[in-house]
Amino acid sequence: MKITARIDGIEKATLLLSGQAKQVEYAEAVARHRVGHAVRQQIETAIATGFDRPTPWFQKAVYVRPYRPTKGADVAVFLKDVGAGSTGGTMRDIQHSQPEPGSTADILGHHFSGGSRKRKKIEEAFTRAGLIKGHELLVPGPDARLDRYGNISRGQVQQMYAALYLYRDPNQNRTRSRRSQRNDAAAGRMFWSNGDHPMKVRRGLWATSRSKQLQLLLIPIPQAVYRQRIDMPAIAAQRVAADFDREFRVALQQALSTARP
Repeated sequence: MKITARIDGIEKATLLLSGQAKQVEYAEAVARHRVGHAVRQQIETAIATGFDRPTPWFQKAVYVRPYRPTKGADVAVFLKDVGAGSTGGTMRDIQHSQPEPGSTADILGHHFSGGSRKRKKIEEAFTRAGLIKGHELLVPGPDARLDRYGNISRGQVQQMYAALYLYRDPNQNRTRSRRSQRNDAAAGRMFWSNGDHPMKVRRGLWATSRSKQLQLLLIPIPQAVYRQRIDMPAIAAQRVAADFDREFRVALQQALSTARP
């Protein structure tokens, strides 16, 4: 979103400061820049305090496009809407009407605007395999192995793909090789239940441990509609009202004191 601020009487101030128009323009640009970064910092604080163990990638979800008065571009604070490795320009140079697939805005936008979250790759893989429906999501079961951010560990996800033959490359799926058998032993025997399994377990992804205990790893749920967690426009309006006038005056005083006679 754009960070727009107006200095009351700016035209009058420019006239009063005859010959100092450049200093006024500089102070306005500095003030807009500082307020934009204050908005970004407040959003990052909201992410850190409002979510359970957000990843560093999530924590750095926001960027600030600088003020460009010659191009008519105001300061703007965006969720990163360009995917990693994009050749379409830099995140600070372009803004997509629709975020690129895989970008931060594409994956996390529902937290900032509400609505349904984008399905993850593992959910698409389970759908291709006919295990879940296109409107369903997967959440970790009580026995899933989680990383420090509360997500299923990468190693266990790889074991799931191999055990259920979800890889597009068949060479990556489970085989009867010694290596595959070792992985099976480490992961436990994984199986999907539709609720009618002979072991009489609920629908989901299960594993049997070495001690033959059942472990619930993944649970399918209907696609949820998320409420807005972070209101970026409200945060921006708050920071503009609280900070802009002060930042402008500080920057103007500095500009005037360092101006050449």
